[in-house]
Amino acid sequence: MYRNILFYSFLILIIAIVLNYSVARKFEKIAFKKGYREDIHAFAMCFWLTLIGYLYVIALPDLNLRKEIEKLQPMKIDELKKHKDALDLGVITQEEFEAKKKELFDTENDDN
Repeated sequence: MYRNILFYSFLILIIAIVLNYSVARKFEKIAFKKGYREDIHAFAMCFWLTLIGYLYVIALPDLNLRKEIEKLQPMKIDELKKHKDALDLGVITQEEFEAKKKELFDTENDDN
């Protein structure tokens, strides 16, 4: 009877380790998709710290998205400069300029 308990305990431990290993690998891939490489040790954090490591990877900001946003910001500024020039030349009104500025930099409706 004692051997059966020991055997099943060992079996459950092995299954838990294998599952944790596979989940940690998946979270490592998630970190890679977010733009991180081996420097953050995502696999080790997920494998050894389990739930805390998983939450850590989930909380990591997306570096690829950040790079895309940084590319878009200068384009918005250039477009705003063009509208400012049009305002200075009298082609558009101050209200039209303010509306365009709000459209470009409104953080709630930023779908670009």
